[in-house]
Amino acid sequence: MTAAPVMSHRDSGREVTRKLQASLAPSGQSSVLDYAPRMPLQNTNTPRIAPGIDYTLADVRSAVRHEHARTQMGVLYRRSGAGLCHDFTHDEAASVATIMAEELGWSGAQRAEELARFAAQTARLFGLPGHTEPNGTTTQRED
Repeated sequence: MTAAPVMSHRDSGREVTRKLQASLAPSGQSSVLDYAPRMPLQNTNTPRIAPGIDYTLADVRSAVRHEHARTQMGVLYRRSGAGLCHDFTHDEAASVATIMAEELGWSGAQRAEELARFAAQTARLFGLPGHTEPNGTTTQRED
């Protein structure tokens, strides 16, 4: 189900589901799938993850709890898209990592490791070759 137009994935998924239903017995209550996009939480009093970004720390919690986000790249680029329009400072990324650590039960070391991984991935993917970031990370790009 890869390397095909997005429109065919749903149809393929329905076909796979029909085939599986013929050989599997249901084990729980049925539910209707909701394909509507989930927008960031509205009217929350939690701080925004960065100035000018309409994504809050409550949205980070929601992404971890309901969208199975497990990395900062998953939250800040894949789910919110905020990383595509904002260059996160160390402190901004750290506040997101703190919320994720609370939700996922990360130790202090795991939180620091994820924060370092996010900085390294961001520098590798979007940084300038040879540029040294404020956190000491030097960008190494292979073009």
